[in-house]
Amino acid sequence: VKQFETGTSSTPPHSRHEYLAAIQQFHFKRKVQPGDTLLLEAFEFKTSQQLVQVRVRASVDKQLIAEGLLVLTAFSEGVASC
Repeated sequence: VKQFETGTSSTPPHSRHEYLAAIQQFHFKRKVQPGDTLLLEAFEFKTSQQLVQVRVRASVDKQLIAEGLLVLTAFSEGVASC
């Protein structure tokens, strides 16, 4: 399991919280069946001050099951969100 460290030099990673903002361009190839072992891989794709785009791939037995883009929004500790 990998945790993304997305803090900037002015905002340490431990003082930011990221929340799912959008799911984009996500395509499912087949259903995952009970008993399947699902491997999720996530790659940081694009980062800005408030958003992180993460490319995600899901596979079972080395076969691609789903892939797409997750958009996370970041809030620093002490910052109120809507």
